[in-house]
Amino acid sequence: MLCKTEHMPTQKTIAIIGAATEEGAAAAENLAGGGYRLLLLSLSPSATDLHRLLARLKKAVGQADIEAMACTSEAAWEADMIVLAIADQELPALVPAISHFITGKPVIWIGDDRTGAHASRLASFLPYCHIECCLADRLTGRIHHIFQPQNQII
Repeated sequence: MLCKTEHMPTQKTIAIIGAATEEGAAAAENLAGGGYRLLLLSLSPSATDLHRLLARLKKAVGQADIEAMACTSEAAWEADMIVLAIADQELPALVPAISHFITGKPVIWIGDDRTGAHASRLASFLPYCHIECCLADRLTGRIHHIFQPQNQII
């Protein structure tokens, strides 16, 4: 007998690493009202821009579940998905902090990767993740697509 079951929606957590960058802030602003829990991280030693972004998002969205985090490893562990808004040269320093916590998770790098070179480089650093690259204006659509619940046939 085949039965169609529907999943109960659960709140997904997205860590945005590099949230204080222009692309990261735009991603956070686009996702803040989408029902996701957002963990914002900055690789910069100064967290001033990150806290300004957090205050701006909380004021604009109100009840949104958004948190500024200081520990990249903890955010990677808690997240269902990682969004990278970082420069390519920051990747080698970041990988040791997150690689053990993101196995099997989707990782999206925000940027133009028409040649596929960046996705290949990212996959070489994070071989057990689902890697995607997309432009900032398409990020929300990609995330909704990845998290879209699928009906299962039992």
